[in-house]
Amino acid sequence: MARIVLKVRKLRMDYQAKLGRPVEQKELAVAVGIHENTVSRIEQGKISRIDFDTLIKLCGFYSRVLERDIGIGDLLEYDPINNKRGLEAAAA
Repeated sequence: MARIVLKVRKLRMDYQAKLGRPVEQKELAVAVGIHENTVSRIEQGKISRIDFDTLIKLCGFYSRVLERDIGIGDLLEYDPINNKRGLEAAAA
């Protein structure tokens, strides 16, 4: 069965590298305007769906702070081969 791989955690790691300091999920949640639990569930792949508003907020935030265009494909990836269930976090 195909799956959607979440790559949001990698973007947070890229942001941390740019800043040269850790960025906690809580800090990200406040900056993006979503709940900290939502960030955690997305990064851990423990979410079965993400609304468009959340995707837009994440794309907008990471586009600004990483100073490059971030689109849906930078947040999500389709894996047609893997037989694991549902949305899963990408390896960090």
